[in-house]
This record gives sequence, structure tokens and C-alpha cells, in this order.
Amino acid sequence: MSLALAVGVHATCNPYCGDKTQGWDKKCDWGGCYSCTECSSPPPVCKPFCEDKTQAWEDKCTWTGCSGCTDCIVPEPVCKPFCEDKTQGWTDKCTWGGCNGCTECSAPAPDWDAKCTWGGCNGCTECASPPPVCKTFCEGKTQGWDKKCTWDGCNGCTECSSPAPVCKPFCEGKTQGWTDKCAWDGCFGCTECLVLMG
Repeated sequence: MSLALAVGVHATCNPYCGDKTQGWDKKCDWGGCYSCTECSSPPPVCKPFCEDKTQAWEDKCTWTGCSGCTDCIVPEPVCKPFCEDKTQGWTDKCTWGGCNGCTECSAPAPDWDAKCTWGGCNGCTECASPPPVCKTFCEGKTQGWDKKCTWDGCNGCTECSSPAPVCKPFCEGKTQGWTDKCAWDGCFGCTECLVLMG
């Protein structure tokens, strides 16, 4: 028996391929060896038991001996001429068997930053604004709080939250003028103060 037959090579496989000690995973990358039978994958097969088993095809297609079954062969996506002519949106058309190969269907889906600008998505939970935070660097910065409160990392600091103006009951009963009383804590929200500040 010849050396070529002993190592499973055919006519276009160089004889030295069988002589070398490297593994076939390496030798199959060599120019003179990639045609050796050890380098070719056997065609997928569909053994009779595949059809007989009751498991779902998505499971059976992963089994040895079933990957060649027609239920496991995924057709190449196509783009038929009618896809362009139809008036439905590409989101719908890309789900159709004859259109899923169109270039419009291979574009990545927009991220949530983009989707949140769409009118139909502004109520989506992915679009909710994160709660304001107060990071440690805010206190140490020298800018005024009017500036720092506009920063993403500082807009949750207590200096940035102004309590709703209130009008406490004692404001009405005091005899001082409203100009004075409106400067007091608890009186700024009184109607008289709002009119004065008007």
C-alpha cells in the first residue's frame, strides 16, 4: 500500500503532508495539504433517526447526524423585486421570506438613544431619565451652584433642589410688612409675595 493511501491523501495532496508531525489542524492551512481528505469536512447528513425523534427541529439540528436534514438547512436570505415596490415599512417587509435579504434588513437596529427621540417611544421604560445624582466632585468644584446644578453629575445635589414655596399660617398673623415677611422662610409662597415678586 502506498504512503498516500495509508495517510488518507488523494492525488492533489502532497505526500509530505502525511509525513509531518504537526496536527492536521495546522497542516490543513499549508498550501500543499489543504486538499488532503483529513482537511475536508464530510457533507452534513440526515440519518433516519432524526425524523423519528419527537424533539423540536431546533434541538435535533444540533445533533450529530441531523445537520443535513432539510428542516435544518437555512435558506439564504433573498431580496425579491417586489420588496422595493411595496408600501409597507421595512420593519414589516424584513419579516417577509422574500425580503429578508434586502440591504435595508441588514442594517443594525437603532439603539435606544435614537429610538427615544421617536414619538411612539417617549413612554418606553428604556427612555426614562435616570434619577439625578450628586457625585463627590460637585462639592469641591469652584463654580457656583447655579452652574454646577446644570451638570449631569451634580443635578441631584441638595443645593440644586429648591423646595416648593410655601405660605405658613404665621405669615398672615405677623404685623410686619409683606416686603419683610416675603424674605422669611415659610412665607415666600404666600400670594402677597408672589404678587410682589410678580
